[in-house]
Amino acid sequence: MNFCRRCQKRKGKRKCPLFEGWICSPCCGEIREKEGRCPPTCPFFKKHEDYQEVKYLKKNVEELAKLDKLEKAIAQSPRLSWLAWSVEKEISRQATTQLDLDDHQIIKALTQTLEILERGGKKIILTDQPFSKTDPLTEKIQQTLDTCQYKRDIIVPDDYQSYTLQEKKQVIEMLLARANFLARRLNFKGKEYLKYIITQLENIDKKLSSELFLD
Repeated sequence: MNFCRRCQKRKGKRKCPLFEGWICSPCCGEIREKEGRCPPTCPFFKKHEDYQEVKYLKKNVEELAKLDKLEKAIAQSPRLSWLAWSVEKEISRQATTQLDLDDHQIIKALTQTLEILERGGKKIILTDQPFSKTDPLTEKIQQTLDTCQYKRDIIVPDDYQSYTLQEKKQVIEMLLARANFLARRLNFKGKEYLKYIITQLENIDKKLSSELFLD
């Protein structure tokens, strides 16, 4: 009988690429759900991931519907899509220097940014707020909102438009809803939203590179 290579107590029924041998079902579940060390090539991990995805979407169907509505409103406007992309690009850039940046910190920064916008853009920082005025991510997001411009017509040089306060609020509200929805998967203790941003930006870069190559 093949004993589990992890606990050495129960019969090994699943071949584990991590332990390079057979492990029992309880150990498989513990490694997968509590330790998070499974390689993505493991078929049991993939099956579990797909199941958890469906379970999560069913559990949060109302939040998904609200997020979908916000995202569609942004997607219908090239102006707003450009601003949303610019903010997420800055968050991704900040993550390359702030290696401990996670979803919890990003959500706090987006929340504070929205509070600033709701005050008309005035950066009044209260002592009981979670971030100080010098918080790097909050400042970077605010700078992006203040400096980002949308190029209306590629034919006319220097034909740029700045963003209104309402447009900025609309974009940040959508990004905050997206971040909360994705981060909730791991109880706001992971980097689900950050991984989403990085993946989306990589896909955009690949698409732009292929279009330039074809041209």
